Amino acid sequence: EQIRHFCHCRYLVFFANIREGETVLAPLAQVGLPTGVEKQLPHFNWRKAGLPLDKGQVKQWQPQRLNATAVKGIRGDNSSFFQDLQSVQPISLGQIYRGVLIFGPFADRVDIVREHHFLSEISHIIGTLVLTELEILNLQQQQKQWESTAKLLTHQVRTALTPITAQVGTAKLLLQRQANEQTNKLISSSLKGAHELCLRLGKTVAETVEAHVLLLEPEDMKFEDYPLSVLVSNCTEAFALEAERRQRQLVVEESIERLPQAAIDIARLTIALSNLIDNAVKYAFPNSKIVIRAV
Repeated sequence: EQIRHFCHCRYLVFFANIREGETVLAPLAQVGLPTGVEKQLPHFNWRKAGLPLDKGQVKQWQPQRLNATAVKGIRGDNSSFFQDLQSVQPISLGQIYRGVLIFGPFADRVDIVREHHFLSEISHIIGTLVLTELEILNLQQQQKQWESTAKLLTHQVRTALTPITAQVGTAKLLLQRQANEQTNKLISSSLKGAHELCLRLGKTVAETVEAHVLLLEPEDMKFEDYPLSVLVSNCTEAFALEAERRQRQLVVEESIERLPQAAIDIARLTIALSNLIDNAVKYAFPNSKIVIRAV
């Protein structure tokens, strides 16, 4: 609101990716929009806006080219409302987080090329603060995830060690008896069982660490409002290169962009949808078309 008041512009909208590396950005903050637009904001597609993924190409973000092409990145409901935008300012935090600050029409006549540096500096300050905060939140979530994983691993190891200890204890007792063919077979069987259990434990530990398997109770689920169009688009884009490598055509229909916001557990729904797309890419016939649509 302070920036809008100082710049005398009709509205401001800030988009950013919530999860690392995503190129479809969700609206995080806005001011000055009509109620109908405010309640159903579009998303911003970094790629379709023609913005470079490499931060090193930031100098190529010229205001004339940006304003002409970046409007193509505004997708979904009410995207037509933003046809009168005056300035688009992209911000990048490494290769991890991306943000875009959109300025609506200015009350006074403004030379956008002349004021580009000033608008860029304002956007950089806002973007850096917000994107850094997102990275901090992400690190905190990762810490909690690792703590949950450690607890799960501890439980699995303790549970698995009980039968292993029993098998080894049986073998030790049998060794105290007089050696004969039957005793040797029992010792061998006990040690073999312990060995198999150790291998199984090692595999379980490796899979748990690799997949960050979390056994959480339902009350640990975190629901928050999030644009479904952003989630679906980012999930699909994550498999674009793999689909191309496997000679599958991955098609995202425009119907996806009309999906509403919903109260969802972002992490779990992302995993569920990613698994579906991953299976489709892996097991579809070569040269086949995989269509993602909303019905």
